[in-house]
Amino acid sequence: MTLKTELISSSMTQSFPSGDGSTPEIQAKLTTLTGLHQQATTELATLKSEIVDLRRRLTDSTNQSQIVISESMKEKTNLERELRWAKQGREAAEKAEQRARKELDEYYKYQDSGVCLLAWVELIV
Repeated sequence: MTLKTELISSSMTQSFPSGDGSTPEIQAKLTTLTGLHQQATTELATLKSEIVDLRRRLTDSTNQSQIVISESMKEKTNLERELRWAKQGREAAEKAEQRARKELDEYYKYQDSGVCLLAWVELIV
């Protein structure tokens, strides 16, 4: 039997011999057991404190991650909207350019034919 097992078994049975002179041995075992118990209690308190701290840090990290994800999703949405607007703006600008070229071509066509500029203005309006 190991000393630890012996200490545990002797502490659990709590059988003290009466008058055979082993009281100092039992006292030493109890002192050792008390020391081990205090050490285990201290270690458990330290571990519990570390667990509480790690849980707090995990919660903080989770909250920060959720904030970053939310901000990233908003930024993505804004960038997609701006891209869509830019594409729509470019398409509108291209259509406006095509209309302007067509109008310019019509203007030159009417100008070359000698038709009054007023007729051309009425045509485009």
